[in-house]
Amino acid sequence: MSTNADDQRPDPVPAAPEEVAPAAPVGEEPAVAGEEPAPAPPAVRTAVVDPATLRRAPRYGRFAGVGVLLGALVAFGVAFLGDSELGRGTIFLLLLVGLGSLGALVGALLAVRADRRSVRDRGAR
Repeated sequence: MSTNADDQRPDPVPAAPEEVAPAAPVGEEPAVAGEEPAPAPPAVRTAVVDPATLRRAPRYGRFAGVGVLLGALVAFGVAFLGDSELGRGTIFLLLLVGLGSLGALVGALLAVRADRRSVRDRGAR
């Protein structure tokens, strides 16, 4: 059995990459080899910190949804308590479209009013 010289050689060890000095910050001279850079001044945190404030804004879709539900309840009550020639289902659907839309509009307007009130109250603090 013959052996090949390439099979017996150990894998070459990759050379270590040269160490590269970090770049000097903008506005400063690059450090000379063997010289330590000057320490940075302490950071002033009070100028950067901004206390967070929480503003509770209403969810417009939920206000409008509640308005539609209230409109549907009123439409149901009027359609099934009254008597008409058109039929209760037809009256209910007609009232649902009208009163549901009106309820959504009123709910959205109430949400806008609540939102403006929360902004105004926040500015007073």
